[in-house]
Amino acid sequence: MTPGEVQAFGTRTFDAPLAATFEATVGALQVLGYEIAVANPDKGAVKTQRKLLRSTGQGVSVGYTTSINVVHVSRQYFLNLTAVGDARTQVVAEPKIFVGDDDISGGEIWALEGPQGERALWEKLFAEIQSNL
Repeated sequence: MTPGEVQAFGTRTFDAPLAATFEATVGALQVLGYEIAVANPDKGAVKTQRKLLRSTGQGVSVGYTTSINVVHVSRQYFLNLTAVGDARTQVVAEPKIFVGDDDISGGEIWALEGPQGERALWEKLFAEIQSNL
């Protein structure tokens, strides 16, 4: 995912002050199933815990011994909120994808279109923030 895509689709300005938008953002993430790892209103920063998307297993058998390797795929958000004047707030939501502990966000893994595409997920997040204001 490019910074341009995050700027174009993962950024939204709300007609509400920073404090109210910050609380609405934290609440929206929780409604969407994310636990909050960091919520710093002074810095306008919110970071979620990793949310499990799926687990895959691969088994290997040698003789009478079977070994299964399970890999977890998870998603995490980093959000930055900035006051725009006295009564507006810009929210930038940057998603990250992990396979195990490896951040693969820089790869070509993003589906931007479709009902589970990144643009739809951003719209869902922003709609939830708006409903909390």
